[in-house]
Amino acid sequence: IFLFLFLFTGTRTNGRVLIMFRVGPFAPGVPVKPVCLKYPYKHLDVGNAGFLRLVRSMFEFANYLEVTSLPVYHPSEQEIVDPTLFASGVRAKIADVLNAPVTQHTYEDLFLVSSAHKAKISQDFEMSKISEIFQLSLHDVKALILKFRKIDKSKDGMLTIQDFSEAFGYGSNPPQHIERIFDILDHLQTGK
Repeated sequence: IFLFLFLFTGTRTNGRVLIMFRVGPFAPGVPVKPVCLKYPYKHLDVGNAGFLRLVRSMFEFANYLEVTSLPVYHPSEQEIVDPTLFASGVRAKIADVLNAPVTQHTYEDLFLVSSAHKAKISQDFEMSKISEIFQLSLHDVKALILKFRKIDKSKDGMLTIQDFSEAFGYGSNPPQHIERIFDILDHLQTGK
């Protein structure tokens, strides 16, 4: 019996790096057949297409796709019991073929970066670390970012002491303990 299962597990997102693969397809520990997709372009990169970019690509004279089929990847004994290691091994093979570096970022990190960018928040953290430390899901973090956007009156990605105080329900005259917390968080001493 021949079983064929087609799973998209990786993406190059911006066309320059290969992010971590989801480990689900690697959990069974069976050999996989990696396939690389590359979208060479001159004017419009359709490789990381959102809906509008997809529509715009329909008006291009030609869109090209290069498909490279790699040899079947047989997992080692360690990879059979560790799907993350297995996924990393396959990703390394694909990265070699695409001549692309790899990053430890996940697909969830990309959503987080996008949401933080829209809120003008400096984003120097990874979703996996936030989830591990605070037990927050991507949905929870997105909700917090939306709340931050409402609090950030200047829309510059920074909170003043008054914004911070109002977020805690104290109005524009913060009590001393709120001022102390703000001073701790304002490690650059910018007042924001």
